[in-house]
Amino acid sequence: MSSTTLSPEQEHYTLLAAERFGGSFTRFLAQAGIFADSENRRRIFSAFPEIAHRYGPQSCFYDEQQ
Repeated sequence: MSSTTLSPEQEHYTLLAAERFGGSFTRFLAQAGIFADSENRRRIFSAFPEIAHRYGPQSCFYDEQQ
């Protein structure tokens, strides 16, 4: 799953899950992504596709009710 398959809302909730459940490095990346503009958010997901794999819509951590 790449960032192009995630909607902006899905990216946001994926980053929230990563911020909540990730390790320290992942939490800092997630915080950066939450505050980033769309281009920089895309760059984070491109450089670290494991964020979408581990915390995206198909994961047990993902929750749109956060």
